Formats: sequence, structure tokens, C-alpha cells
Amino acid sequence: MNSFDEPSEVENKAEGTMTRKSKKPELGSEAVAPELWRKFHKVTPIASLGSFWIVIFVGIFSIVSQGLENRDINTVIDGAREYASLYLLLIVLGGLLLISVLVIGASAVMWKKTSFALAPNGIHHRQGVFVKKHSQIPWNRIQSVEIEQRLFGRIFGFGSVKVDAAGAHADHIELGLLRLADCSRLRKEILQALDRVRSGQSFVPVLHADSVGVEDNSELKESDAFNSRTPVQTDVWGVPSSNEMATNSHQNDIPIFDADDNENDALVYKLGTKQLIVANFFDTQVILVAFFTLMPVIGLIASGDISFFAVVLPIFAAGWNVIKSLIDDYGTKIYLSENGLRRRAGLTKVITRTVPPTRVHAIGISQPLLWRRFDWWKVVLTTADQEIKDVQNISKTFILAGTREEVLRILWTLAPDLGSDDDHALLGEALDGLDSGRFFTGAPKSARLLDPFTLRGRGVYASKKMVIIRSGRFARKVSFIMQDHTQSTMAKVGPIQRKKNLATLNVHTVLGSVGTEAKNFDRDFIEKLLVVETELARDARSEGVSESLQSWKNRMGLSKA
Repeated sequence: MNSFDEPSEVENKAEGTMTRKSKKPELGSEAVAPELWRKFHKVTPIASLGSFWIVIFVGIFSIVSQGLENRDINTVIDGAREYASLYLLLIVLGGLLLISVLVIGASAVMWKKTSFALAPNGIHHRQGVFVKKHSQIPWNRIQSVEIEQRLFGRIFGFGSVKVDAAGAHADHIELGLLRLADCSRLRKEILQALDRVRSGQSFVPVLHADSVGVEDNSELKESDAFNSRTPVQTDVWGVPSSNEMATNSHQNDIPIFDADDNENDALVYKLGTKQLIVANFFDTQVILVAFFTLMPVIGLIASGDISFFAVVLPIFAAGWNVIKSLIDDYGTKIYLSENGLRRRAGLTKVITRTVPPTRVHAIGISQPLLWRRFDWWKVVLTTADQEIKDVQNISKTFILAGTREEVLRILWTLAPDLGSDDDHALLGEALDGLDSGRFFTGAPKSARLLDPFTLRGRGVYASKKMVIIRSGRFARKVSFIMQDHTQSTMAKVGPIQRKKNLATLNVHTVLGSVGTEAKNFDRDFIEKLLVVETELARDARSEGVSESLQSWKNRMGLSKA
């Protein structure tokens, strides 16, 4: 790839010779070899123009809305006619056209000064014309690799690859715009590099014409490291993959509109549109939010003292969770890939993210009350790379609604062993059991005052592999916490609990959405469990009871031949 920072040649008239005008080295040039830098797609400046026009339309809509707030539509139309003229319209359109040209010009300069590289020391991204910025994420600090498609990308088949880093103050690098085929290849290249680095091997840069952002050069030799993966013909359950006939991305001669079209992975879960809508409207939490939000509106309607915004805003607020879920979870598909479970979902913005099984710290399975008739379950994950915004957003589920068979398939994929002598019986007791049983210890009857409705559903089970916390009688929640990923345990006693000889156990993991609290159990039991749990977690970490990525691949039948 030719660098865009080559020194310029100038003519020396006095000597009649050609000399090179020296320039300062580009930021980051010492950390990355020049031939490793790559460019983004040339359509990037046009996408910036599209964003500019979206802002213009939103501004016009806001102005019109404010005009309608205190005036009727006829008054606004009459006012527009009074001030409108062809001359004024031409001036406005000419101004917008000039600004559009300036936006494209500035974006083109920014595009020329923006590049990225995959080097032995990590992923690099540099940008800036007057203020230079060079970002780097070392390979051992990469947490997740996602493909994102915003509205422009969905329409025209473009996307970006987002790489997140570990650490509370770590930033992410967004590599785009790229064609979706290139996004797919770049994601695969990064994930394969991660696999090599995590297995103790050194990263070998890919230098050939098929590399994303590298111009065709016959002198570059093709590397086998990029496409060395053997396609998976069947999934782990013996079902032929629906994508087994898909061709490799570098052989694709036509644009693609789904980054997963270039993969040979098995589809293990798909969320239908009908199921998405029904699941949201039958979610108990959504119903309660809608009820308490709309009650004041009903009171205003009954009193007759109501305005347009007094009705619309509460209705919008009540339905926001449903709307956001429809946007975020639409078209959810989960694939079994060689690097983990890959989830693709989204309506206006499509996000494709791979979750390695080694990064999963806890798995939460829940069933709202009104879902019992369908036997649908929700799945959330606590992973090492989860951010605060993901935890606070209730729509960030791994599976919004799946059948029992689908959910258990995902569970066994991520956690093959629960640590008992009969894991199937243990799982049945976790999902459907009440009170104490063969595996679970239930909450005492003395806690009825504090927990009158859900007490019988509470239970705790601990082994060297898992801590399982069960709660809910009519609606059920079950948390599966990987024992060697627990960080600490804590017992606490409230004033009423002290009188009833009760206590609560907290199992601490990384920040996540999965509940890890066992409430209102017998105090003596909690004190003993606190000691036992500390020993189990210590032994689990010392023995490394969780699967390595290679062991997971072997169990899933994904190892390379």
C-alpha cells in the first residue's frame, strides 16, 4: 500500500536537479511499518454529507413543530406564504449546496488523513489534519470485536468494525466505513489474530491483495493465515449448517448486505418478528411501566384539562421500552462460530458481536409471568467487556425470547458442566422447582413476612463449577455464576432479618446484568455457605475449571483439521 505521506518532489532551478523536500514523519510511523497502513472506503465523505442533511431535516422538523405548538396549521402556512419567495428560496438552496460542497471537501481531506493498521503490537488508528490523533489497542487488551451498520450502511451495504479495549478508561476504535464483505473479512482477521496471540503465538501481519484497504499489488504474496479456517459443515447437534454453501468473502464478486453472508457458521437461534412483538407486549415489566405512566393521562382526560403534548409524551414514554427493544433486538440471529457465539441484531443500526465463551462470567435465564403459557425464556450475559451503558439498558439482552429448548442449547454451549452428578435433574429443579430439593436449599418459612409471594421459588446451589441462584415462584429467574470468575462474596443482615435470623448472600462478579443476590435465607446457612463458597471459588481458580477456547472448540467440533 502506498503511503499518502510521501515526501514531495520540488525542482531546484539553480542546480537543475530534483531534490526531496523533507517532511516530519507522520504520527505513529515509528510504531507501524508503512506498508501495513490501510485506507477506508472512498464513500466515507458522502456518508458524512448524509449525516449533515439528516441534521438539516431534523432542524427543520423541530422549527415546524415549535411553530405548531402555539399556532394552528393554517396560521403557519399563511405565514410561510407571506415571507416565501423564489429569490429567497434560491438563496437558501444555494447556501445549503455550498455548505454541502464544503462538507464533502472537508470530509475528503479527513478521509485522506485517516488510516488503520493491524501490526504485531496491536491495532492502530490515526486521524486528524490540524490535530493529530493516534490510537492503539494492544492485542492482549482487546475485549470485543463488533460490526455495526447505521442507516446509511443498511441501505447501501456498508458498515464499520468496532474494537473495544479493556480497562475503565479505555477507548474503542471504530474502523469504517468499509463494504460489508470487507467488514466480515476484517473481523475474521482480527479474531484469528486474537486466537493466535491468546494461544501464545506471535501475530503475523497479512500482506496480500485481498487484505481490507490494501491496494492490489502483484508483488505482495498471499498469506495462508487469513483464510486457513476449515468451514463447518454441520453444527454441534448434527444439523447441517444453513450457510454451508456460502462462498468465502474474497471470492464474492457482488456486494453483500449482511456481514454474515460471508460466514460458514451454523445458525442456532433466530428471533421472529411476531415473537419479538408478542414478547414485548406480554412482558410484565413493560405492562407495569405502561400502567403507572398512563394512569395520570387517564385522570387528565377524565377532568377535561388536557393538551396534545400531555397525551403524546406519556404514551411515548410508556412505549419507549417496546420501541427500543424493537429497534435493538429486531432480526436477532445467533451463530456458532469458531471464536464463540456471534449475535447479529438491530433495525436502524445492526450490530454483529462475537462473545467468546471464556469471557462469559455469568448467565441469567428468566421467564416473566405471562410468558409461561408460551414457555419462553430470556437470556442475559455478564461478560468481561460489558460497559455501564449495556447494564443500564434493559434491551441489551442476548436472547430476548426463546423456547426452553433454544435457551438450554445456548446454556450448554457456554456452560457444559454444572458440577453435579445429574446436571439435567439439577437444571429441572432450577427452572421449575420450589422450596428445598435434592440440589437446592430453599428459604425458610420464617421469611414469609419479608417475601410473601416469591419465597417458595428461592433456592441456592453451589459446586466447584457453578453457583446457581434461583428466585421467583410465578415468574422465574435463575443465575448461573461461573465459580472461577467470582471475585468475592459478602453476607449482610438487615434489622428485620436480624430478628427473623435471616441473611442475604451476594456473589460479586464483574459489572453485569445477571443478578447475584440470594435474599432472605437462614442466617446459619448463609454463614456456612459463605465459608464453603470461598473455598470452592479458591479451588476453582487454582484448578482452572472453566474451558479454554481450544477445549471449547474441540467440544463444539470447530477445531481446524
